[in-house]
Amino acid sequence: MISFKELNEENSSLLAAELTSENAALRADVEEIISSFAGSLDEAGFAFCLSEEFLLVRIFDGEGYIFVYPIALTDDADAKVALEKLRLYAVREEIPLILCDVPESSLSEVEDHFRYTEAYAEDDDGASFTVKTLTEISRAPDIPNITDGKLSLRHLAEDDIPDYARLSKNTELNKYWGYDYRADNKNPSDRYFYDVAHRAFDDGVALSLAVDHDGKFVGEATLWGFDLLGSCEIGFRILPEWQGRGFGSSTLALLTKLCDELGIRCIRASVMKENIISLSIIEKKMSLYRQTDSINYYMYELK
Repeated sequence: MISFKELNEENSSLLAAELTSENAALRADVEEIISSFAGSLDEAGFAFCLSEEFLLVRIFDGEGYIFVYPIALTDDADAKVALEKLRLYAVREEIPLILCDVPESSLSEVEDHFRYTEAYAEDDDGASFTVKTLTEISRAPDIPNITDGKLSLRHLAEDDIPDYARLSKNTELNKYWGYDYRADNKNPSDRYFYDVAHRAFDDGVALSLAVDHDGKFVGEATLWGFDLLGSCEIGFRILPEWQGRGFGSSTLALLTKLCDELGIRCIRASVMKENIISLSIIEKKMSLYRQTDSINYYMYELK
């Protein structure tokens, strides 16, 4: 898995130092690339990574990350390999993948590598493009929802904030959720969780929905881990006072139906082996494809 190093005036020589001293021409090329960015270092944050005969550059523009189209360092470098590294990085970090400086000659290759993309010409002659990769939820015009009888998966509303915060702060449920909010915010307000969920949807990287039974908030259903190829991970959790009423199984059924409507090809779930209740629900619907000492991994093909 790739990782990026910050590029600034103090460490800009680090990149060249990582290259083999046997290839002076390659070192000169990289130094030229670095110098071309040097004038912009005060305006945006730059980071670099050397991977598979490519120089990868990540830019932080104050709002999010943009990635420069992989810069070949050898004549036989394969752009598909570098694009795949960037895809896996974006999925792992749960950030949108946006490529800039994509040459017109490479545009079709980029579009073919990902399931959904939007391309914008960066100049009048169409010599280079910015390409934004899309997930199934970033293509949706509004937050999707689905209903079956008295149970529905709907957008999180401001009226849900107290119950959603109580659910999100429940240490027993978080033990199985695989994420501890305190790693990012040790003392969050109730609204914090609501805002994070809506921001993730705006970025197209995750969808959090209220599990609603007859007008009452009973839990959360999520889609996340979108791989930009047609697959995503699902999850759900129910407030303690509403557990034991079959809402878990019903939520999974609605999630599956919603993913199908969104055009998702495959859903995945990772369940801790000590989470006996969720295991009993998931294994009835999904197929086990991998396991570790502590986690079972399931999948279900939709398309």
